[in-house]
Amino acid sequence: MRTDQTLYRHNEYDAILLWLDAHMPSWAATQKNEAADNRRNSSWNSVAVDIPHTYRFGWTVEEDGVEILRAAATAVNVSQFTGDAELHIALTSRRANPDGDGGVTSTERFTLDEAAQLAHTVLAAIDLARGITEG
Repeated sequence: MRTDQTLYRHNEYDAILLWLDAHMPSWAATQKNEAADNRRNSSWNSVAVDIPHTYRFGWTVEEDGVEILRAAATAVNVSQFTGDAELHIALTSRRANPDGDGGVTSTERFTLDEAAQLAHTVLAAIDLARGITEG
C-alpha cells in the first residue's frame, strides 16, 4: 500500500518523465530517460553499448524466480543532466564484488573533449602494444 508521500513522489516522477520526453534531444532514447528527485537532477540518456570484460567476473541475480547471469562489462552512452548546458559521455562499469557475490557499478562521466582525449590515448596505447609506429 502506498502512503500519501510515496504516491506524491510517484506522481512527481511521472511528471518529470513527461517533461523529459517533451524536451528530449534527438540522440536520447525515451526508455533511458531518468527522473530524479527534481527536474534539475534528471537526465536524458542514449542507448548504451556494452563492452564485455574478459578479465572480470560476472554474477548471478534472481529476476522473477529465474537466476540470470550479469556479465561484467562497461556500458558507453551519451548523457545530459537537464540542468547542464553540455552533454557528456558516461562509462559505467559493472562487475562482481571482489568476494564474488553481488555486483559493483561505478560511472565515470567525461566532457566530449575529455572523452576524445581518452579515446585517442587508448588507440595510441593499442598501436604501441601492437608495434605500430607512425611513418
